[in-house]
Amino acid sequence: MLFIEDIWQLLCLDRFGSKTRLFSESFLRSVTDSMSNTSCQSSEIEVCRDEAAALKLKLIVIASILLAGVAGIAIPLIGRHRKFLRTDGSLFVAAKAFAAGVILATGFVHMLSDGTDALTDPCLPKYPWSKFPFSGFFAMIASLITLLVDFVGTQYYERKQALSRGSTEDQGWVGLLEADSETGIVPVAEGKDWNGKVFGEEEGGGMHIVGIHAHAAHHRHSHPHGQDSCDGLLRSRGHEHDRGHGQGHGHGHEHGFGGGDDDNGVRHVVVSQILELGIVSHSIIIGLSLGISQSPCTIKPLIAALSFHQFFEGFALGGCISQAQFKTLSATIMACFFALTTPAGIGIGTAIASFYNPYSPAALVIEGILDSLSAGILVYMALVDLIAADFLTISAIRRRQPLPVFRCGKSEDTFRAFYSSSVSGKLGDGNNEGLVDRPKLLGFVGIQTGFESGGRRSALRSTWFPSDPDGLLRLEQATGLGFRFVIGKSKNVKKMAMLEKEIEKYRDFMLIDVEEEYLKLPYKTLAFFKAAFKLFEADYYVKADDDIYLRPDRLGTLLAKERSHSLTYIGCMKKGPVITDPKLKWYEKSGHLIGNEYFLHAYGPIYVLSAEVVASLAAARNNSLRMFNNEDVTIGSWMLAMNVHYEDNRAICDPRCTPTSIAVWDIPRCSGLCNPASKLKELHKIGMCSKSPTLPPDDR
Repeated sequence: MLFIEDIWQLLCLDRFGSKTRLFSESFLRSVTDSMSNTSCQSSEIEVCRDEAAALKLKLIVIASILLAGVAGIAIPLIGRHRKFLRTDGSLFVAAKAFAAGVILATGFVHMLSDGTDALTDPCLPKYPWSKFPFSGFFAMIASLITLLVDFVGTQYYERKQALSRGSTEDQGWVGLLEADSETGIVPVAEGKDWNGKVFGEEEGGGMHIVGIHAHAAHHRHSHPHGQDSCDGLLRSRGHEHDRGHGQGHGHGHEHGFGGGDDDNGVRHVVVSQILELGIVSHSIIIGLSLGISQSPCTIKPLIAALSFHQFFEGFALGGCISQAQFKTLSATIMACFFALTTPAGIGIGTAIASFYNPYSPAALVIEGILDSLSAGILVYMALVDLIAADFLTISAIRRRQPLPVFRCGKSEDTFRAFYSSSVSGKLGDGNNEGLVDRPKLLGFVGIQTGFESGGRRSALRSTWFPSDPDGLLRLEQATGLGFRFVIGKSKNVKKMAMLEKEIEKYRDFMLIDVEEEYLKLPYKTLAFFKAAFKLFEADYYVKADDDIYLRPDRLGTLLAKERSHSLTYIGCMKKGPVITDPKLKWYEKSGHLIGNEYFLHAYGPIYVLSAEVVASLAAARNNSLRMFNNEDVTIGSWMLAMNVHYEDNRAICDPRCTPTSIAVWDIPRCSGLCNPASKLKELHKIGMCSKSPTLPPDDR
């Protein structure tokens, strides 16, 4: 208050001029005296001075702090890929809260206290340093500036993201570049936001956008929405509260990366950057102070304390960086910058210890101001952006609901369930409270698989089929085709448990309500088409087996071709004698209804049905359609009754990779690839199979 009283006296008008001059001269002289280099070092400190021993301890401190910092910041960054340390897990939240408490204590107990001690040191002039609580004042200013930077930074990133999102929506990623209206081929578009590559993506980061423009321009089918197709319900396992979805308007194909998740991402970006600034600033001060010290008595107690602080500060910062979802390079740079700051400060302090006097008034003033500023930043970040942000949502974490499931009847799409609950994005409009429309696609491809086909799925995921949800989404965006493994159910508990683990890891399955059994393939195929039609709005629905090598980009090109027939059946067409001998492989029990020769139908490993054909199948009752022993014959019999247009395309049953092959399998030796688990990988290594360019659709 004495400092304020001196200022108040200046307001007395009768002596305003003289007081002002006296105050200015006195204040400047005090500050000048404060910045002198005279030493205030106590003789008591000299008793424990041992430069050789101090140097050894400094090296130990550098190693200890470096290891602690690296371990602390690496655990959240590496652990985000592990279930028990995911950023939305209770263990991570608890550990991060403890780390935030360490940062709060560092600001209040350590930095602010040290700043006060430095600015009220007896070596400094009592005026002005003892007349006003400068440490608290500087901490307050730092907190307010941090608040301002926090707000401005958040607004900047949100505006930048909104402009980017708006530009994408205005132009439409499906028609971002001019395309040939005949072929529907869109030139390569830049894909900068993805680290990995999916099939057909260029080395430079580009991606073949195949057939999407044609799909948007020539989308001519009218598919039922709302209750006529499927409710598109968002349900939770064990808590299935149905909500009708009666909207009848059309919807574009969109995986929105907007809304609340975007806002959270922006906040984490800003928080991580400001937090790193606060931690780094106080780390430099600590490092310099420790490096300058030549007293083993001072250094020894700090080894464990500073390592402890560094570990948990690193954990808190690493958690923010992990939640901000920085690119790998950016996250690595931020982590290294944090881990190296304190050791670098100790090294610099050691280097300048011979001529730098930490006990001079100038050093005390600088150290006190920087300590106070650091305290303000750390206190604000710990309370506002770490502790409050986590504890205000802790009740929601405790009441975490099971992973949402997108179902139609008893059919389930695990991929959309994953993206609805992840920080990557949401499906549908947030105003619909979880109601999700049928995504609009050029084609939906169901890879038929079974419980004994884990090796085949593994081989596919290591070749043309993406091995992670992000890659699956990218492939869908690049080709307009949605891909899922299609599997039924089993009464075997162990098989279902293993399937659940695989679903949890990859999220690339469509689960259908049918017993998984080879002899019931016709029933599974019908169930697949019904489920696919209800869950996805596509121009074409593709049935494919898990033992073929497929080029998704070329398949997209084929489906993007404009056709005059709305009822279309595409495949490798064949005829042949009906097998009536029960001892032979392809025995047909109802062969007497067919005659001596099969009607024209497509080979079973892959064929395509247009949307109107599948709509008719989806509307049919299960027991109203005749089922033959062989699935391809069964489908062929239905097509025969529907007056469909047959499109024979040998590119989807090519025995070897060619510049035009779409699907490769060992026809006619095997109904797919012989030894598919190994053959798929062999084919993928052949440049003609995996790296030859996409070709426009021909006029076949």
